Amino acid sequence: MSYRRLVWTLLFLQFTIMGVSNIYYLLATYLHHLHVTSPIILGWAMGTYYAASTLVRPFVGWLVERYSFRLTMLWGSGGCFLGTLGLALSGSFTGGIIFWRAFMGIASSLFIVSITTFQALEISDEKRGSAFTFVSAGSIAPLLLMVPLAEWMLLQGYIQLYIWFPPAVALACVLLVLTVEPPRDYHSTKHSWGTYRELFVLPEARTVFLATSLFAFTDAAMVSLAALAMAKSLSATLFISANALTSIVARLFFPSFLDRIPRIPASPVAIALTSGALIIATYTDHPLTFCLGGILFGLGMGFGFPLHLALTADLTPPKLRAKATSMGWFFMSCSFSLCPILLGYLAKAFGIVLAYRSLFSIIFLSTLPLWFYLWRPVYKKTQQPSQEECCAASTD
Repeated sequence: MSYRRLVWTLLFLQFTIMGVSNIYYLLATYLHHLHVTSPIILGWAMGTYYAASTLVRPFVGWLVERYSFRLTMLWGSGGCFLGTLGLALSGSFTGGIIFWRAFMGIASSLFIVSITTFQALEISDEKRGSAFTFVSAGSIAPLLLMVPLAEWMLLQGYIQLYIWFPPAVALACVLLVLTVEPPRDYHSTKHSWGTYRELFVLPEARTVFLATSLFAFTDAAMVSLAALAMAKSLSATLFISANALTSIVARLFFPSFLDRIPRIPASPVAIALTSGALIIATYTDHPLTFCLGGILFGLGMGFGFPLHLALTADLTPPKLRAKATSMGWFFMSCSFSLCPILLGYLAKAFGIVLAYRSLFSIIFLSTLPLWFYLWRPVYKKTQQPSQEECCAASTD
């Protein structure tokens, strides 16, 4: 498969699988129409998907190491399709909603780890930053194209049309996987994939997992953003669409940016941008300022998401990349499962505005110690080989 065809195929696969997840950002609004209004129940309904995907991450990494990427992507996309069907048929039955959200979480986990591991192995170091940036445009595009359409369905009262939208997108993902040219087989020859112990003894791996978790916590704020927007009598799509448009512009028109900058120092900057944008959103009741917050968030998300995926591959040897990718998504899922649940409890105690403001102020302030005590030593370590080469060159 040519490089050009590869990255475009990966982009559209990301578009469909993330479209399924993103449409459910408005699940709370749908459930309100069905008279399910408890903040705690809504928090669990949103967070269960991510909790389930979190619990299976290590096992998913094991599957990806043992079966072909195409097969695991088929299992994952097919599972998502079944999960969306189950959720659509559950109505307001809380047990059914939570079960099928968990089922989708497991299936999407398998798909995402499979496609990301394949990217990390198939794309060279020199092109990794630009490729991850370009492909990840597919993961943000649903926020611009699918979420506004889904919100329009809900606003117009087309409740059934909304809940059957995700099954249609999941089916498109299955059909797209079927058209994919089978990738190079990494499983036919005897290959040592390394162990989790080898992975976690690497300080750079532990650091990138922590940074990824903090960044994903800000990304997970989008899951509950509809509640914040409702509290301010604003449209959630003002923030979501501004974020999506900015992210897509960054990823499609500046894909080589991450190949040109030192990627490690960019991590705390991206976290500061996204958390800072969420803090701004809590202080405004004006649509324009809310939209500007979405633009700032989109700038951090546009480069920050592919940045942390690329860093996971940069800082681990090839034999550990399947497990590193699996654990990177594991920690992202931890953040996505905990964030809506935590916001639900904080909102019950203090209101949704103060819940957002306090949580993301803590994350914003954490970026300084993250850099000085964790990232900076890793960055210096990665610069050592190039310095030694320079010394050797000058001696010659």
